[in-house]
Order: sequence, then C-alpha cells, then structure tokens
Amino acid sequence: MTVGTISARTGIGKGTLFSQYARLSEILKPCTERLLELYRLAPVKGADETTWRCDGRNGYVYGFFTQDVALFRFRGTRKMCVAEEVFGEGDHIGVLVRDRFPGYDNSFKGKQEYCFEHLKRDCKELLPSASREDLSMGGES
Repeated sequence: MTVGTISARTGIGKGTLFSQYARLSEILKPCTERLLELYRLAPVKGADETTWRCDGRNGYVYGFFTQDVALFRFRGTRKMCVAEEVFGEGDHIGVLVRDRFPGYDNSFKGKQEYCFEHLKRDCKELLPSASREDLSMGGES
C-alpha cells in the first residue's frame, strides 16, 4: 500500500507516517546491514528488477534474493548504480542468477547465469519452426 492509501484509511497524516517510517528505518538499520552481508556471502544469489508505480510516479523495484534472504530497493532509476550498491566492490562470491538487465553485466564481478525462465522464453521462439524429428533425441519415437 502507498503512504497515501495508509493515510486515507487510518486518518494518520502522511508527514507523521513518514517520520515514523524514518525512525523505524534507523532501528532496523543493523538488521538490513546484516542481511546485505548474508546476501553477498551466499553461494547462489538472484537479482531482478521491474517497474513499480507509487503514488502516480514511475519507479523501479529491485529484488535481490538467496534461499534465506530477500532484499528490496525502491528507486526512481533503472541504472547500474543500484546493483553496485547491493553487490559492493571487489570480487564477488558465488553465482548470480539474473535476467538480461545490462546493469548486472559489470556490477557483479563473478560468475553469472541467466535464469531458466528467461532462457525458456528464448527457446519458445524456436519451437514452432522445429519439426518432430528435430525435437527427438536422435532416434525414432
């Protein structure tokens, strides 16, 4: 829910909500720093981003995931600097599973793989033109 929606439903002013969110953010900052550290140390990690409209403005949400950690960054830009903020500097540990967003190309200095779902989409374009023999494993069915 947007702050505007929460404000309208609760009768609490937007300014009050923002100030309380800022206080909570400071309280939770050590937790988010630890989650970021765990993400960076994970042997397999994922990253994805998508558009995110908030209070009528365009923006982006970035998701950074491991088996145990989920980090989100909400930004008004779709630039490499967001990924660099999460990955940090230097050599990176593990494998990054990602889509084709070019912002990951140089910001993650380690092994990278494309996610299976994106590879499937690429392969679907080939399937309609393939004959039955092309799809078999070299023998008769």
